[in-house]
Amino acid sequence: MEVPVTEGQIRALAYSLWEEGGSPEGGAEEFWHQARKQLETSSDGSQTADETDDKGTTDMPRTSKDERT
Repeated sequence: MEVPVTEGQIRALAYSLWEEGGSPEGGAEEFWHQARKQLETSSDGSQTADETDDKGTTDMPRTSKDERT
């Protein structure tokens, strides 16, 4: 069964990609689209809704400590 990708999943992956990319200023939208594309094309379901929260907005990156854990 295919589970739809949630905003929280996209946010979490986009933040990870942003950190891996050296936390550059700006470019949040690019990381967001990259993360969404990765999750939508992923067929292994490696990231689940339980790994992310699904509240908040599409603003990236978030820098609060609780978002990095």
